[in-house]
Amino acid sequence: MNKRVNALSNFLQCLGIKKGDVVVMISDGLPEQPNSYDEILDYQKVEHCVRKNSKKDAESIKNALVDLSIEWANGVMNPDDITIVVLKRT
Repeated sequence: MNKRVNALSNFLQCLGIKKGDVVVMISDGLPEQPNSYDEILDYQKVEHCVRKNSKKDAESIKNALVDLSIEWANGVMNPDDITIVVLKRT
C-alpha cells in the first residue's frame, strides 16, 4: 500500500471513521452559492446531496456537489470560490 494512502487510512481510523463512512469538507462558497433569485443554496441542500450520494465513491460525491452548484446557480456567477474535499473510507 502507498505510504500516503496508509497514513491517511491510519488518520481516519484514529478519528473513528469506519469503512464506508464519508467525510466532506467544503468552503462556504458552496452553500452560499446564489441563484438568479438571489437565494443561497444553503447547508441543508448540500447535506441532502451528500446523504443521497453517500453510497457512491468519493469522486462521484464530489461531482454530485459540483452538479448541484451548477444547477442551482443556473448561470449566475458565484462571487466566492468553492473548495470541496471528499474522503471515503474503503
